[in-house]
Order: sequence, then C-alpha cells, then structure tokens
Amino acid sequence: MVMRAMLEAVAPELPRGAAVTAVTVEAALPEGAIAPGLARVAKDHRDVSIGSYPFHREGAEKPFGAQLVVRGRDAGAVERVARAVEAMLRGLGAAPQRVKSG
Repeated sequence: MVMRAMLEAVAPELPRGAAVTAVTVEAALPEGAIAPGLARVAKDHRDVSIGSYPFHREGAEKPFGAQLVVRGRDAGAVERVARAVEAMLRGLGAAPQRVKSG
C-alpha cells in the first residue's frame, strides 16, 4: 500500500513519450501462407512494427490463422499499414477481421 501511494504520487511527474497505437488484424490463413506478403509490407513500411501471432482453434472450419499486430507512434502510419495488411490478406483469399483490444 505504501509503495502504491508513492508511485501514484510520482506518476504524474514522470516524462512520457508519444503513445503507441496498435491495430490487430486476424485472418484464417496459416502463418506460412501469410509470411511472404507480410515481409513485403514490412519492408515497404519500416516506420512501424508488425508482429505475427499464429493460432489454432479446435473445431473451427478453418482452424489455423494468425493475428497480425501493427504498432507505431504515428497513428496515421499504423492505420495505413493495417490497411495494406488487410489488402494483402484479401489478395490471398482471406477475409481479414479487425480485433478489438481490451
């Protein structure tokens, strides 16, 4: 409790940088199928970070997929790259979905 009170007192004084914006796009494609296109998008947009996180959902019609997370400090750049990722996924025959963070 003492530590929490001390941190709450000092937190407003700490310097802060620009907030990081993140957009998560999910597609029911195996990560290996996405990798070449995602590498091209990442190469063309070095101002943001893109992470790929595969998943397997037991019993789903298409059980393999990946969540692609675009992160950066420039919200406009993050949105542009997220749209490029979605276009790339559609080009592969997927129906990309944005995942709400929470």
